[in-house]
Amino acid sequence: MFAVIGWFLFLAVAVATGLAVLHRFQQARARWLIVGMGVVACTAGVVLFWNPSQDPERPTESPAALPHRDLDGRYASSSSCRSCHPREHASWHRSYHRTMTQEATSASVAGAFDGSILRSRSGMFRFVRDSDRFFVDVIPPVTARILQRSGAGDDLPSDARWNRHRIVMTTGSHHMQTYWAASGRGNELSHVPWYYHLAEQRWMPAEDSFLLPPDTPSEPKPWNGLCIVCHAVHGRPLPAPGNAGFSTRVVELGIACEACHGPGRVHVEQQQRLEKSGSVALPGGGTGIVNPARLSHRASSEICGQCHANFIPRDLVNWTKTGLGFRPGKMKLAESHRLVRYGGLEQGPPPDHSWGDGTNRTGGREFSAMIESTCYNRGKLSCLSCHSMHKSDPNDQLAERMEGNQACLQCHSKFRGRVERHTHHRAGSSGSRCYNCHMPHTSFALFKAIRSHRIDSPSAVVSRRTGRPNACNQCHLDRPLGWTARHLTDWYGQPKVELSDDQQRISATLLWALKGDASQRVVAAWTLGWKPAIAASGGDWQPAFLAALLDDPYSAVRFVAYRSLRSYPDFKRFEYDFVAAQPARRKAVDEALAIWRRNRFQRGDDGRILIDQQGRRKKTEIQRLLDQRDQRRVSFPE
Repeated sequence: MFAVIGWFLFLAVAVATGLAVLHRFQQARARWLIVGMGVVACTAGVVLFWNPSQDPERPTESPAALPHRDLDGRYASSSSCRSCHPREHASWHRSYHRTMTQEATSASVAGAFDGSILRSRSGMFRFVRDSDRFFVDVIPPVTARILQRSGAGDDLPSDARWNRHRIVMTTGSHHMQTYWAASGRGNELSHVPWYYHLAEQRWMPAEDSFLLPPDTPSEPKPWNGLCIVCHAVHGRPLPAPGNAGFSTRVVELGIACEACHGPGRVHVEQQQRLEKSGSVALPGGGTGIVNPARLSHRASSEICGQCHANFIPRDLVNWTKTGLGFRPGKMKLAESHRLVRYGGLEQGPPPDHSWGDGTNRTGGREFSAMIESTCYNRGKLSCLSCHSMHKSDPNDQLAERMEGNQACLQCHSKFRGRVERHTHHRAGSSGSRCYNCHMPHTSFALFKAIRSHRIDSPSAVVSRRTGRPNACNQCHLDRPLGWTARHLTDWYGQPKVELSDDQQRISATLLWALKGDASQRVVAAWTLGWKPAIAASGGDWQPAFLAALLDDPYSAVRFVAYRSLRSYPDFKRFEYDFVAAQPARRKAVDEALAIWRRNRFQRGDDGRILIDQQGRRKKTEIQRLLDQRDQRRVSFPE
């Protein structure tokens, strides 16, 4: 506002001066002098008074803040692959790897930039769109709290100061999408602390979007120093001296061809020379380009492991200048990545990313789980045993026929035609799917349980010792761990295990849901809505315990419980806000229990699911288990 007033005052003075000159000198030369003075006045007014940082309607940065594209002398970029490999380029182009990181445009932005005001612990936010440009307006937390205490709703006071930032880049396009704005320090990109959930079509505060303790602050995160590691090709953060931000360089945004096949400039130039000379262009051509399918199972898997693993850079001093330096197929992953592994309970309490036996329990780190598998260490299992970038559905990138038992039977052929004898479950049922037993959903990310990618056998001993859920109880939700232990001993000769009275008689899933730590609770919340498990366990009792999780201390547990609850017919229209204040959440618990009671639970029970013969929850026993809840802080990295 002050800039506009100042500019007009300056222009008025200039015009008045010009008129005085014109009155004194009635000549053409004077008229041109006035025009010149007007131009100078306008320019000076803009320079002196127009300060973009003071005007909330003007972005503070532009797309120039995107990481600079730099092929580093060795790379050619994915566009160079298209002419010779059109089908492979097309299949990669429709993958979620390509769209992991993109410039923010109307083609890439999925969020609702409709001007609605959003509130979180990080302040007040308003996402707005202007043609093909996207902005976020921000009121910092302190000011936002003052406005909230004053009772301001969406109609804010006229003097409320919004700080406007241009959205420059997006991350994610499959399940959730988040956004990055220029910080004003070089081309450093700061995280906007909100995520847009694509299936739910709603904004979610960043601090509520992951498995984090309820008091976790939402801290600013730069894309340049963290996400760049895996969300771009050959990213080099290049911090500027004197804490002045970054001068980041990338070959490409997203995960593109050369992330898996290696630098391609020499290969492209050689093929072009061969084509011009009329010679036959040979695959690879001795130019260093790599086809992961032609590598050993370890070398090909390490190409995926450069991102899908728990690791820290091997060279902590220089990687920000030179990049991680991993060359697919040309070096071992350990030369550039220090893998973070956990050997077992003998080392002390497990880190958040691991169950007590070293099994990874966080999403996106599948390589870290797979390398703990016998099939990898003693066999030739690789990521490509089941997955394909170019011959698959983008959703899970499973190769042809790998969605069923063929994934395992390609190596374990002795079970072909006799799976039922091995599984003790009807052929074709979920209990005879190899991966349901040997790779269950014990990891968590993106508001869902996912397969851990460690291949092993169900074990009551492991569940008792480490707390890792086993496949049997993830399907048979109403059965205790003691029931599982007896069957594993009878069927497969597993050793007997000493269990507590609760473990002998109460559903293992309910024990994890009521008294487990946050990671056990969130996995149990997902499992209670898993269709194969509902089919195996009956579907008339689970809502009573999903309702209780609607008031869990962890936001992620609440949201997963809500989504599972909605999978039951009586709850399809049930409304609930997982980030609402606790009184509203407790009211939702009561409403959900009332809906469940109206369903007239009819099933007789021997105590396993904590519901008596009259269909009433055993409140005293449930409260006893809640009082024993594992309150250890759990924070899953993302």
